[in-house]
Amino acid sequence: MSLKGVYRFGFELSVLHLCDKPRKECVSTLPLEAGGCWIEFTNVANAGLKQLAPNIYKADNYGEAWMEGTGRIAREPGNFGHLNGYSCQVQLTHVRVIDGGPPYMFRPPEP
Repeated sequence: MSLKGVYRFGFELSVLHLCDKPRKECVSTLPLEAGGCWIEFTNVANAGLKQLAPNIYKADNYGEAWMEGTGRIAREPGNFGHLNGYSCQVQLTHVRVIDGGPPYMFRPPEP
């Protein structure tokens, strides 16, 4: 299935905030920890991610980007991801788009 949304990543964080609207309508003020599905990448998707954005994980170890791809969503048994803190999990099998540019989806955390 086709999936898109905001990918947020960092130390113990790998989350896709799914959004079925156009990118400009997916703006939110959710805190870093709120909602979303834990995301895992197949080897093929991970290779595609590294090809599209080779430096994505080299910044401050935290970031966010608009992502579009193909995959599936699991909602049962629940309790996915870091400390079983997510009610759903996305397994991405192919990454089509990764874009960290504006419009930014979330406000940066307060200093």
